[in-house]
Amino acid sequence: MTLPWLPPSHAAEGHLVDETLLLVHLLIATIVIGWAIYYVIMLVTGQSKPSRVSGGAIPPESRSSIPIQIPWILVGVVALAEATLFIGKELPTWAKLRVVPPESAEVVHVRVVAEQYAWNVHYPGADGTFGRTAIDLVTQLNPVGLDTLDRASRDDILTINQLHLPVGRPAIIELSSKDVIHAFFLPVMRVKQDVIPGHRARVWFTPIVEDTTDIACAQLCGLGHYRMKGQLIIENEKAWQAWLTETR
Repeated sequence: MTLPWLPPSHAAEGHLVDETLLLVHLLIATIVIGWAIYYVIMLVTGQSKPSRVSGGAIPPESRSSIPIQIPWILVGVVALAEATLFIGKELPTWAKLRVVPPESAEVVHVRVVAEQYAWNVHYPGADGTFGRTAIDLVTQLNPVGLDTLDRASRDDILTINQLHLPVGRPAIIELSSKDVIHAFFLPVMRVKQDVIPGHRARVWFTPIVEDTTDIACAQLCGLGHYRMKGQLIIENEKAWQAWLTETR
């Protein structure tokens, strides 16, 4: 199910994130309501009655009828519920989404290099092998530093702010940054990953809906952050292959 305050999920794994968010919100709501009820009961039953004893002693009739152990019982119940949710749902979901599928003919592997203020997309081409890249080869016309003398790079494809993927096939996105910290955010795929200079991160998802949606940067990366937006184009296999052929 898709939560009403979230955009629709277009990934096969999206329901895992939505279910986890729903359970977390339900637990938080239960805790807040439960403690609120307890506080109201304490306010009502714990009001002091007129004291007939001098010297500051509190007579038995003015004490709360709520046992002092109840708050500790509530704390224990909350801790147990949170631990159960973490072990039973959150940890398995995290593990499933972090374990990248093994390389195969079905998996689409793409590199995305972030910079102020664009997403540079690098496809390996028909041979399935990424060409060599080097920092000293980076120019305005060669944003990923692709070595054109490398045989493997001759059929590689480079695009800016456009990520084309086929529907129904797992996609592995390898992320890196040329300058500052960015955040690769695909709301409909339930994917958000910080992109840190000097570090390569991987995310993966399986698109299940043909659509064109936004690629957003979810990290304030400079004065031009507002215009760092790309397009994620999910299309059928035939259209995707035709695009690859046309772009080479």
